[in-house]
Amino acid sequence: MTQNPTFWRKVVYVSLIGLLAIPLSLLGRPAVKGTGGGSGNEGGVLARTRTEHDLSQSSLGEIDPASETMKLASLGMKGIAVMILWDQANTFKDEENWEAFSATVNQIIKLQPNFIEVWEYQAHNISYNVSVEFDDYQGRYDWVKKGFEFLTKGLAYNRRSYDLLRSLGMFFGMKIARSDESLQFRNMFRKDVDYHEELATHVPMDDRVTTPYGVDNWLVARQWFLQAENKVREGVPLSTNTSHLMFYREAPSQFRNAAMDLEKEFRPEEPARRTWEEAFDAWNAYGNRSLKTSWETQLRLNDKQVTYEKVMQLQRDLDAFAPGERERLAAALLAELPPENQAAFAKPAAERTPEELFLAVDTAARIRVEDSLILEAVPAEQYDEAYRVLRQLQAAATELQRIEQYRSTVNYLYWLKRSQAEQTPTNLQARAAIYDAQALIQKGVLTTTEEVDPITGETTSTVGGREKYEEAFALWAEIMREYPELVDGIAADELKELTDEYRKVLDLLGEPFPDPFALDFVFARIGLGSVAEQLERLEQGEGPPTAPPAIDLTPPTAIPLEPPGPDGTIPPLPPELGGEPTTEPMTPAGDGDGAGEGGSEGSGNGSETSSPRETPSETPAPATPETPPTAPTGNGGSGN
Repeated sequence: MTQNPTFWRKVVYVSLIGLLAIPLSLLGRPAVKGTGGGSGNEGGVLARTRTEHDLSQSSLGEIDPASETMKLASLGMKGIAVMILWDQANTFKDEENWEAFSATVNQIIKLQPNFIEVWEYQAHNISYNVSVEFDDYQGRYDWVKKGFEFLTKGLAYNRRSYDLLRSLGMFFGMKIARSDESLQFRNMFRKDVDYHEELATHVPMDDRVTTPYGVDNWLVARQWFLQAENKVREGVPLSTNTSHLMFYREAPSQFRNAAMDLEKEFRPEEPARRTWEEAFDAWNAYGNRSLKTSWETQLRLNDKQVTYEKVMQLQRDLDAFAPGERERLAAALLAELPPENQAAFAKPAAERTPEELFLAVDTAARIRVEDSLILEAVPAEQYDEAYRVLRQLQAAATELQRIEQYRSTVNYLYWLKRSQAEQTPTNLQARAAIYDAQALIQKGVLTTTEEVDPITGETTSTVGGREKYEEAFALWAEIMREYPELVDGIAADELKELTDEYRKVLDLLGEPFPDPFALDFVFARIGLGSVAEQLERLEQGEGPPTAPPAIDLTPPTAIPLEPPGPDGTIPPLPPELGGEPTTEPMTPAGDGDGAGEGGSEGSGNGSETSSPRETPSETPAPATPETPPTAPTGNGGSGN
């Protein structure tokens, strides 16, 4: 009897399938966790490779095997299971069923351990939105820590990612120190010894995060940011939407945040001065770091003065081919401007009023002569050589413009000068006087009082808050004259707030505001007028004056407001054009190592598009609003 060929083909197919099952089992066998003290099984080749290189999770984790989501996940519908859990988590949060909410969130991360947004979203949800549901700030603090702990768990599943480390740095800084309960949270964090021991398994908890008052949350945040830098140094590439400029400024920024909060919470003395010194060193080192740019080049923020001098020298080299041509063209442009512009420009810089300063800077920009116009007056036999100089000049001018653009993005010069000024004895004395003034006002001691001892007849005086304010303002007037870069920055806004406090004290005493006032020149410089003028406008129901129009202070090749010296030396970039004094204690340009923990820049194209966690300006960020974030979409895959 002849056998059916179809039958034998089926036998061959089944045999081949059986044979293939053996290597497939060796390759794809999943890892099994040990139970009851057993060692478990590390799984097949693929499972071991995933574990060795942190490519993905090697098991689904401890999910309830009887749950509906587990059934769906095991049938290949992991995305549907995740969406059900997300919906349940939001429902439990709305119902304030916190135990069920926590359990559901833990189920989500078992299914999506490598989806970074899951960890960030739910950690934000716990620390920001769930914590505010509690009336007692102790309860709020406990839930803030739960959010931190949740985010820390994600590190085990995402060892080759710096995103969670940056998020932890942001959370430890902003949530503790920029919440409505920041004073309580910072104080509780300092005393939370048990939590410090838990953190010690992730970040150093030694003198690097400690001040004389205890562990500081900003310095702990800095350690998280430094770990993110370490990931990049180890070879993890920066994503295309993360710029070097914003990434590497995070760690050094934490010193200044810590210093500012120490000044508010304690009487400013040596600990605050030392922290500002560390802030200056770290910020200056950041300025010496080579940063990749979106133009596929590298630059250093501290190279501005050097680049400016190079531009001026090349400009002089170009002018040598056509002597007097630039001055002739500039004079022609100046003659076409209004008389007030000409007068302000001709006036010595030290004698200009704030309005004349704006006019002078505007005039300098409007009479700038394009370098290409100089080339038109160059003799034909020197044209090629002059053209090469022009190209070098244009390249240097472009570099100068890019450096200034990057410095402006992070408010580099302001924070460098602020860190330098805050260390001075004059500034510390001014800060201490404000601290004393506010303490005296709270006690009801508005002004100096004198008491006569009925027995001895001796007179004793008690200094009041008013006098302490006036002492501080006189000292700050000295600081602002020595560091004019602070006048247009955040420090001026702080002085405005303190001046308002002082004015309220005078109102309680029934006394007029002094005219002139020690800080009138500061407010005049930022366009507000003297304090007396501001009060007069308020009494008349008028708003603040219109500030002068914003002027671009970054000319690619600016004509200096002051001519070169008789010895031919190049003058420093004028302060009104964003320069700094040549006496500035800068570290010489070189291969800086960032904020003390530097290294190579890693890879990535350095695109200047900020990620959602990055603050575009360097002003102290306000407290994050307690609003639900947008839930991530998709099932997240394996993350890697």
